[in-house]
Amino acid sequence: MIKKQNLTRLENVKGYLGVSTTADDDLFEMLIRAASDFIRSYLGRDITLENYIERLNGMGTNRMVMKNYPITAITSLTIDGTNIPAAADSRHAGYLFDADMIYLVGFRFNRGFQNVVVNYTAGYISVPAAVEQACIDLAALKYKEKERIGIQSKTLATETVVYKLWDLTESSKNMLGQYIRRTPV
Repeated sequence: MIKKQNLTRLENVKGYLGVSTTADDDLFEMLIRAASDFIRSYLGRDITLENYIERLNGMGTNRMVMKNYPITAITSLTIDGTNIPAAADSRHAGYLFDADMIYLVGFRFNRGFQNVVVNYTAGYISVPAAVEQACIDLAALKYKEKERIGIQSKTLATETVVYKLWDLTESSKNMLGQYIRRTPV
């Protein structure tokens, strides 16, 4: 299994929390990995720049939405075992692509089961600031929650403290909203 890139760095989480010691660095690293994986799952896709090989069902159309985006390059595209070349422009046969989709000129994604194979690169060169901040927030939240695992409220003298139990704060959900996969694949 390929190790995925974390969506933030150790020093960013520690700085956010005001932690200067190294005593919990291993815990922070684990929380950052877990937060990064959770955010990928929440988004329904990976946003870091990666190479992908996808085997897809042809639907008889001349366009296909890819699972990962923004698409930055296509290495190869085959339909029913036939290699489709890159098109010079929209008047020449082959494929063209934009951030989300592959378009065919003079070809179709023939109907079939797993008959389309696309080798491509997609994602952002650097993690968008909103996604990184959501990762920092989640790792920090989980770090702070370790001292009150299983506690929903606490009463001290005449004062009661109630803890919110959530995976993502509303702020983090708002930051991530623009990166959630837009169409089912």
